Amino acid sequence: MKRNVFLSLAAAGVFLAASGALTGKALADGALTITNKTIDAPVMVEARLGATVDDAVPVAKQPLKKGESLNLDSTNLQNFWRREADPGSNDGKWTDWQRVDTRNGDQHVSF
Repeated sequence: MKRNVFLSLAAAGVFLAASGALTGKALADGALTITNKTIDAPVMVEARLGATVDDAVPVAKQPLKKGESLNLDSTNLQNFWRREADPGSNDGKWTDWQRVDTRNGDQHVSF
């Protein structure tokens, strides 16, 4: 009986160590940087944080001039972002939502 308990505990320890639970290793604190590198007119950018775009919480909505960046700290969350489809037109059209997973480290996107 003791041997079976030991083997079960050993197997659980291998699993936990592999998953990072025993070592204290967690997913990295990631950040997302969105940069306007190409569009001369200010571009409205919207960003959300959460598990899915539908339940994500809005965290930013601001214009980015050419050369400007938006930095989002998103510890253990996924980022969703989009921008105006036709900057400056005020027609209400946006690009599709883009998902960026920063749970494994910093990510950079640009347009």
